[in-house]
Amino acid sequence: MRYVRVGFWTLVVLALVFSLFPSASWAGLEFCSTDPIFQVDGQTVRVVVNLAPGSLLFADWEEPVEVTLTAPEGTHPRVLATTGPIPEVAFVEEEGDQEVVIEVEVPDVEGYQFMEVHVFVNGQEVATASTSEREVTVSFPWNR
Repeated sequence: MRYVRVGFWTLVVLALVFSLFPSASWAGLEFCSTDPIFQVDGQTVRVVVNLAPGSLLFADWEEPVEVTLTAPEGTHPRVLATTGPIPEVAFVEEEGDQEVVIEVEVPDVEGYQFMEVHVFVNGQEVATASTSEREVTVSFPWNR
């Protein structure tokens, strides 16, 4: 019985460690992420920015990752939180369009290879993009 307990706790610790550093299937790259959270018209918009390789977590970040959310006029967008181990800054703008536009810019940091962006509204994924460039724009219609 003792071996079962040790094995169980080992699995628990490994699960916690791997949940901190999610891995992606894209070419076997490991990712680290940043996660700004916004509010648009009272709804939660979460932007998950996964950066590869995972070793960027330990890079020398002289500037933060910038995430800008532009929402339709009258939706009163605001930044709720910036979370994650990588330095980040989040901005909001309000324009007349009926789309939400999210722009992500990764600074020049040594070792950068790839970025994935996933956007969730109230927990439901609504947009995604991936690129090896340092800038990406993701948009989706706002008809909520």
